Amino acid sequence: MKNSLLIIIAAVYLTLVSCSKDETENTDTPTNTQWEKVAGTATDIAIGSDSEGTVWIISNEYAYGTTDYSIKKRNGSEWQTIEGFATRIAVDQNGLAWVINSGGDIYRYSNSGGGLKNVNGWGGVGGLTAKEIAIGKNGAVWVISNQAGLSANNYKIASLALLSWTVGIGEGTKIAVDPLGNPYVTNSSSSVYFSYNGGAWTNLSGISAREISYGANGQCWVISNEPTTGGYKVKQANGAVWEDREIGAVEIAVDPNGKAWIINDKNEIYKFK
Repeated sequence: MKNSLLIIIAAVYLTLVSCSKDETENTDTPTNTQWEKVAGTATDIAIGSDSEGTVWIISNEYAYGTTDYSIKKRNGSEWQTIEGFATRIAVDQNGLAWVINSGGDIYRYSNSGGGLKNVNGWGGVGGLTAKEIAIGKNGAVWVISNQAGLSANNYKIASLALLSWTVGIGEGTKIAVDPLGNPYVTNSSSSVYFSYNGGAWTNLSGISAREISYGANGQCWVISNEPTTGGYKVKQANGAVWEDREIGAVEIAVDPNGKAWIINDKNEIYKFK
């Protein structure tokens, strides 16, 4: 009788522990059906405006002897390692990656042997160092430079034309470019500004964000400044309304069909269905 009672108590305890464990493990995983987990881990992600919507990532695997990470390109359902290393990435209208390394140097990948091709397919884009980079569907390249802005923790914005950089009057911390080549920036206060054709900056009302991203079809997504499991709440623009997509993220990119891919604070990758 005593042994039977001990067995029952042990079974109940194990059941409670199992339930508690399941609840804990599920806490950090999206429970809605809007998102699909993608195999692999990353620290940054970018998607081209080419017809294939080529996806590139900066992994969370340190490149040997550096403080940078390995670079990978989506090939079917697998990640193909591309020789080189970096910390930030953007993808242009041809599906080719542009990266920034830990020293702020900018490189562009070329698989055609063009004039920018240098070492291992990467050619340096000199004249400026940067922290962030974004590219529009029309090929417009914009960066958050390493040059300090007037406000604390913000940096000057620059654009590239004919391999020459022009430093503008704007400043921020993160940058995106819409299909027409207009830049959008977030600053250290999570305010969002946009500039039509590089002109005066206008505040985008109704949203505060840490990061912003545009798809080739003009669909806009942001990572808000509202903390949640996995990072910060992800929101999608629907007219003048910002819809909560019930997931947390720290990095975001949008494909040509307007679907977001995100990275959370565990370096996990998810894509919107």
